[in-house]
Amino acid sequence: MFTVPLPRIGTDIAWRDAAKRLISAGVPPQEILWDYSGKLSALLESATPLPNVTRRVQAPQSFLTLAQSVVWHRSDDRFALLYNLLWRLRNNPGLMNDSEDADLNVLKHHDAEVLRAQTRMQKSISFRDLRQSGVRHSFAAWYNPAHHIVESTAPYFARRLAKLDWMIATPDITAQFIDGNLSFHPGQPKPDWHQHTPKIDRYLGDLFNPSGEIGLG
Repeated sequence: MFTVPLPRIGTDIAWRDAAKRLISAGVPPQEILWDYSGKLSALLESATPLPNVTRRVQAPQSFLTLAQSVVWHRSDDRFALLYNLLWRLRNNPGLMNDSEDADLNVLKHHDAEVLRAQTRMQKSISFRDLRQSGVRHSFAAWYNPAHHIVESTAPYFARRLAKLDWMIATPDITAQFIDGNLSFHPGQPKPDWHQHTPKIDRYLGDLFNPSGEIGLG
């Protein structure tokens, strides 16, 4: 039995690496426990090290795209469902086109929910102005997303707010963009904003203008 620890930060990379190793070694789905954020930490003392990749692993691009989205869903079974689908694709490469496959339909539903959550986050973030002086403005926001989407959505804000320093804190992960560098850190509780710390919702309107420029006047 393989117990695979998956961190809160970098979940997508960790899952992809583990799945590549396991599928390459021919490890069936029923011999894997996916441990997201230490929920099964008591079992890790006897965990078997993951095998090395012994052969080239191929999967349809449609599966890779689906997996890149579904890993951010909150469902506990998302990793097992993805690996089970990858396992079945070995002998049925056309499976991604099967509209009646139950597991695939569940994963597509997860994918749709993640995409909706990402769009909602892009449109709903409410920043606070933390500093008025200095070369770069500094803003912060707290948000409680429906799914683990901070890592996949933060690059959107990095592109749109490239001239600003900002932080988006959530219960799971905090994204920071300082001097043009995007990084991720542990989550935070909702801050007790000072009543005089102004919101800057007006900047969000600028995010969606045709030129994509941010007004700082």
